[in-house]
Amino acid sequence: MRRRNFLKSHQANIYKRSRFENPYFSGEKQTSWTRYLIIPGIFFILTLIAWGLIALPMMRIKSIETVGLVTIQPSAVEQTVKDLISKPVFYFFPGDHHWFLQTQKIANQLKEIYQLNEVDVQQVGRRLLITISERITRAIWVSNDRYFFLDENGTIVRELSPEERLEAEEQINTQTQPSNYLQSPIFAIWDTSNSQTQAETSTTTPNPSLENEGGRISTLLLSTIDNFDLLLRSSTIQPISYLIEKPNEIWVTAKTTLGVDIYINGAGDAQEQFDYLQLVLSDYRNQIQDLEYIDLRFGNRIYIR
Repeated sequence: MRRRNFLKSHQANIYKRSRFENPYFSGEKQTSWTRYLIIPGIFFILTLIAWGLIALPMMRIKSIETVGLVTIQPSAVEQTVKDLISKPVFYFFPGDHHWFLQTQKIANQLKEIYQLNEVDVQQVGRRLLITISERITRAIWVSNDRYFFLDENGTIVRELSPEERLEAEEQINTQTQPSNYLQSPIFAIWDTSNSQTQAETSTTTPNPSLENEGGRISTLLLSTIDNFDLLLRSSTIQPISYLIEKPNEIWVTAKTTLGVDIYINGAGDAQEQFDYLQLVLSDYRNQIQDLEYIDLRFGNRIYIR
């Protein structure tokens, strides 16, 4: 009977196994302390990058521009906006940074501070564009030698201050551009019947209304005159004033630098009437000074005298 050497067989098995084992992975592994710094390190680097972007001047608002103002000084609105965006957001982040600029909050605060009709705040690059619609429009109602601002509904808002009236009269008489007190070109609607108003002597009394015929001119009439006025100003014709006989009248007489009366329909389409006027001016190019009026009130039936 053959005797087996168990010790020799055991040693051979150990040898075979060791040939396929990596001594690096055998035994107890040592944990390096540097692995615990990876996540904090990444967070620190990202924080530095974010803070660098926040601190960059090119990420801040550089200029503020306002459009659409009639009586409010642009510098006053711009200074108010600068004060608003200079306040930090969440007690830490700069309010004038692109990431933290609160345009809707700025619009709401401007609307409340200045009692505006509409405010739209848009970020255009490093410029903040603020489009404002005041309750006061470009329209001025003139009656009994008194000048009143109208809102978009044709209702009197308040009487012009002496300084505003002087500038309005200068615009009407000389067709000059607005300067100090009026920020947009105005147009005057003259009440030839001189109807009474309920406006007080004070220039700060809000919402007085016209006394007769509903208390105001119609919204449609005001819109038509406004659009027709803008079309005239876009051409070589400069408007001077608009005459109506009473607040609810739709027939309007436009006085312009042409020197000829232009009758328009206050309930009609301003663009259509302006196009007909251009046709008349083209046909009567050398006879304009000899005309008394151009009547555009009846559509394509134009009357000239």
